[in-house]
Amino acid sequence: MMLNCSQTRVFAGSAVRTGDGRRVLRDAVRCKILRPKWAKAYFRKGQALMLMKDYEKACDEIAEGLELDPVSDELDQLYWEAMELKNGGTEAA
Repeated sequence: MMLNCSQTRVFAGSAVRTGDGRRVLRDAVRCKILRPKWAKAYFRKGQALMLMKDYEKACDEIAEGLELDPVSDELDQLYWEAMELKNGGTEAA
């Protein structure tokens, strides 16, 4: 089943809540293909990578999203959470 970005956003959001990183990643990748300049797709991919404990890739992905939307508080907060976890922090900001 091919999803559009609106559907992907809904599915990815619910998958994040259940902790299903692979599903979120799959949906975020599809969304990035459909809308490569949509910062929310980078946010979702960053969330997925964080759920999968790949903090370095999550930081890179979220940074790309911040280049598209540098005033996004949501992306900024997620970036610093990923950065802290990447650097061995025990508690995200």
